[in-house]
Amino acid sequence: MDELKHVQRQNPVSNGSRRENTAEHSWHVALACLLFTRYAAEPIDPMRCVGLAVVHDMVEVVAGDTFVYGPAAAGRRRREERAIDVLLRPLPAQEREELETGWREYEFTQTAEGKYVMALDVLLPIFMNLMAGEKSSWRRHGVAAAAVRHRVERVEETIPALAKVAYEAIDKGIERGLLTKT
Repeated sequence: MDELKHVQRQNPVSNGSRRENTAEHSWHVALACLLFTRYAAEPIDPMRCVGLAVVHDMVEVVAGDTFVYGPAAAGRRRREERAIDVLLRPLPAQEREELETGWREYEFTQTAEGKYVMALDVLLPIFMNLMAGEKSSWRRHGVAAAAVRHRVERVEETIPALAKVAYEAIDKGIERGLLTKT
């Protein structure tokens, strides 16, 4: 899991000085799991969410990060399904099963906790990109506001208050020229 520190993501850290790594991103999501619990639309177990946040992107050690607005996004699920097997194969059966179960709970949003962590995983990069300004991955890749809105729509019911703030951030991203209007 130490390798997660070396997997560079497309999203920047908030000051735009560099791209975040997957370990930093997972920590950020885990902390947000605790901070935003009261905004969840369904009752959740915050510590279960923290556990899911910690394992949600572990497959990136093998599969790498997939930019959700890029052409490789279409094959992400297939690559990550192979990666989970490669990553966990060396582990004893019990640990392998526990980690894979947590990853699948998140990946396939099988529970209220899985949905909550997925929503945070979608929403937090929106705020990071807005804060990074000119150095955002939105700007670097010419991301369309409609694509970002579509992702928010998929998780909006899980954390409505945070989704509302994300929509406002998208509007600010358009105003600042970080997102294209289409």
